[in-house]
Amino acid sequence: NGDDDTYYLMEDNKINLVAGGKSMIKLDYGGSNDKVLINNTNADIDFWVNSNDGQAYLFGDANNKRFGINTNPSSGDDLPEALTVEGNISSSGFISTESHITSSGNISGSGKVITEEVESPTDFTLDVEGDITIDANGADIVLKDDGTEFGRFKRDTSDFVIKAATNNKDILLKGVGASSTITALTLDMS
Repeated sequence: NGDDDTYYLMEDNKINLVAGGKSMIKLDYGGSNDKVLINNTNADIDFWVNSNDGQAYLFGDANNKRFGINTNPSSGDDLPEALTVEGNISSSGFISTESHITSSGNISGSGKVITEEVESPTDFTLDVEGDITIDANGADIVLKDDGTEFGRFKRDTSDFVIKAATNNKDILLKGVGASSTITALTLDMS
């Protein structure tokens, strides 16, 4: 029973559930492209999955092409994320993105973080319980300030080289003595 625009349609290996003239769920079996289609008419119809306590925990925002886990991505925020998660994301394989990963909490892993660049809009802290190893196969660790090189550490035919990259600028070794900063050693490059 239903009205003229609410019904289910059964065809060979297909079931189509229609409400309000919109194909809400379509089950398509029989061929190489078997699938379950939600929002088959491409309308602005959101998708929710409820838990056993009646609270929704999986959200699909059709209008904004966003997906939420334990949070509704269409509940008043203006964030451009395609996936919003409240809680943890766990993976035993790769997590890959062509855009940004943003977190207000910690991002942790037991393996490697493979990237070409790490950027921070403010100060950046490495807080490590053990040692920090910098392994540069190009043999140079380059120090820059706003894109301009001012120094580098280099391995040159097995010698350890400390180089000031700015013309006529010295290398200073400083410390604190009697609560004041003192220059203990100056290597004059001029």
